Amino acid sequence: MYKIFYLSLFLFLICFIQACGTETKNIKADTGISGFQIYKQHCVTCHGDNGKMGLNGAKPLPESKMTLEERITHISNGKGAMQPYKGILSPEEIKAVAEYTFQLK
Repeated sequence: MYKIFYLSLFLFLICFIQACGTETKNIKADTGISGFQIYKQHCVTCHGDNGKMGLNGAKPLPESKMTLEERITHISNGKGAMQPYKGILSPEEIKAVAEYTFQLK
C-alpha cells in the first residue's frame, strides 16, 4: 500500500518539477515561429524581458488591455518611438509576437 502511494507521489513530483522548470517559449509547431525569439530579438531593448522596462516611452505590456488584433496593429504600424514592423516581420511573425506578449505577467 505504501509503495504505491510513494511511487505515485514520486511520479507526481517529477512531473511537477519538470513543469515548473520549463520556460514557455511560445513555439508554434505548425509554423515553427517563436514569438519568444522574435520578442527577444526586436522588443526586449525597450520593453525588457518582463515587458515592464518602459524605455523610450514603451508601455508596460503586462498591464495592457489591448486585444490580440490591437496588438497586431500596434506592432505592424508602430506608435510614438516604436518603429513599424510591417515589412520587417511577416504577418505570421507579428501575430506570434503579439500572442507571446499575453504571457508577460
